[in-house]
Amino acid sequence: MFTRLDKIDLLLLKLMEKIELSKMSIENEFLYNNGKNLTPISDMAIINPRINKTGLLDNMLVSFVPMSCVGADNGLMNTDKERRLGEVKNGYTPFQQGDVLFAKITPCMENGKMVIVPDLKNNYGFGSTEFHVLRPKDGVCADYLYRHISSRKIRTEAVSYMTGAVGQKRVPARFLANYKISLPSFSEQIKISEKMNTAFSRFDKISQKTKEMEKCVKILKQEMLNKYFTMS
Repeated sequence: MFTRLDKIDLLLLKLMEKIELSKMSIENEFLYNNGKNLTPISDMAIINPRINKTGLLDNMLVSFVPMSCVGADNGLMNTDKERRLGEVKNGYTPFQQGDVLFAKITPCMENGKMVIVPDLKNNYGFGSTEFHVLRPKDGVCADYLYRHISSRKIRTEAVSYMTGAVGQKRVPARFLANYKISLPSFSEQIKISEKMNTAFSRFDKISQKTKEMEKCVKILKQEMLNKYFTMS
């Protein structure tokens, strides 16, 4: 029985690897096959913009997003946590709906903790200082920008630009600012994003089911071990 579970474990691992390769193939097809209109990200988005807090009351509730509230490689953000503005206006990273967050610290960056900011409490959010914030400029689709900065290609290249001590390495803002990506028309950006979202949604569903099966296999193995040692 244990051997069968090991075989299932291996099959599930291979399936996850195939999903990862398929996602990479889609990114290469839609994002990197066209070398035209290469534009630095700094020309497409304001990086780490400031928020004017003048006139905002300290007792106003805002969304609070620690790193743990951003999913790995799934573009999801939990905005259930709330804090008073006075508690977070200093010492945290500010952002607003429609911004794109990029986790700059290892291993969060490599794990794909990037996300488009959804609706926020009173339109303001504050979170981990380990995020770079990108605010798309006019003519730039947030979803298109997100697909680029969360791609396997840019994450792989970002590793070699990290600075800092082992275990605390971070991607500097200048890496994103100088990184060049293709900038098609706004309508084309939307088309590309929609096609990628559809494809990735399918893979994410398969990935989720696979992870659930992996947990079941792990539980079964543990139960078998517990039973074996209980009987011994």
